[in-house]
Amino acid sequence: MAVASGFIFPDQPDICLYSCVGLVLKSFIVDNVIDGFNRNKYFVIVTTKEKEACDFIHNILHRGATISKCTGSFTGEEKSMITTVLNRAQAGMLKKYLKEIDPSAFTVITSSSDIVGKGFRIVS
Repeated sequence: MAVASGFIFPDQPDICLYSCVGLVLKSFIVDNVIDGFNRNKYFVIVTTKEKEACDFIHNILHRGATISKCTGSFTGEEKSMITTVLNRAQAGMLKKYLKEIDPSAFTVITSSSDIVGKGFRIVS
């Protein structure tokens, strides 16, 4: 439709240009708004307080987590790596809790809008 305006109004190329720019902006904005509704936070937490962190994730946030044993490459210290996915409100609660129980925890938080699995989107 936007390109067709160039043929309908050949003496007014600005109409075609505005139509094309509007189409691109509309699709960009709509895609970002829809992705914003599905936005979750993926956590990777390296800590020695895995029991406390997982208890909070399970009992307060009502989410699951995966624990992997790992070794720090610099210190050689044995630690646990916890991975979990939370919504934005839960993410804020977990960040605050981790700061209280283990200020030295290493945490990577990534935004993600495409989570498939129990408690999130189910693909049939």
